[in-house]
Amino acid sequence: MAAVAGELATHAVWQNELGGLTFEVGSGEERFFVKWAPKASGVDLAPEAARLRWAIAFTPVAQVLDEGADESGSWLVLTPLPIWCRPRDAGSEFQAL
Repeated sequence: MAAVAGELATHAVWQNELGGLTFEVGSGEERFFVKWAPKASGVDLAPEAARLRWAIAFTPVAQVLDEGADESGSWLVLTPLPIWCRPRDAGSEFQAL
């Protein structure tokens, strides 16, 4: 995370049952999200990146800014969704980490 976020403020916003994490990084125009899946989860995020790149031509989805993998797992760096396409109460049912 440190290599991606640099000096920007970072906080976890989601953890799934497989140990995957999503982080919000930065704020304002510098705001982006990093989705990480541990290698032990068996989840490779590269296919998700390919689906997002395809879907962006047809529907509002996060834009993939970067992706990668190493011995710890795989990750995606994503833009936030535009405010106009988020549910009014987005995130209200989730507890922040």
